[in-house]
Amino acid sequence: YAAKELAELLAEAPASKSRDWVNLVLQAYDKAACDFEGAYSFMSASWELIEKTLQTAAAQMVHDILRKTTKDRLLMSFVDSVGFGSRSLREALARLGCLVAFHPHMLVLSAAWGLGEIQRIDYFNRRVTVDFFSPPRRGHQFTYDAACETLKAAPESHILVTRKADPARVEMMIKEK
Repeated sequence: YAAKELAELLAEAPASKSRDWVNLVLQAYDKAACDFEGAYSFMSASWELIEKTLQTAAAQMVHDILRKTTKDRLLMSFVDSVGFGSRSLREALARLGCLVAFHPHMLVLSAAWGLGEIQRIDYFNRRVTVDFFSPPRRGHQFTYDAACETLKAAPESHILVTRKADPARVEMMIKEK
């Protein structure tokens, strides 16, 4: 099964069996230790059931399993920094999803800084470096937490993205309106 389909099946299972089945799926990801995307997808889709089933041990178990599913130091730094145990499981998984989505050359928006481009993600210092365009601010660094809270993926339809990609089109739009 795909991870999301599996999560849906578990959500529909009788409560008496869901605990055993959740444990079985988590143990499978733990033993396989190689499918970060699948494990993350399953955990994101069934976080409520995992939290209800495992209660206080949920966050630590999710953290440990996700760390085992990858050898990528960047992903491991993401998993370690999102706050499993200090935040709700839902919030920690949402932050992990945000960090996993970031990549070099991705255009992002900040309410304070405007449009920028991610230049690098430093797993050792746990920082995201962004160059903002107007006014030019190069090399602005965000901690992982700050990046999750302030940076959003810039949609292609946003006027600032259009201005960067096709300045002549924006000039024409200004003249027309």
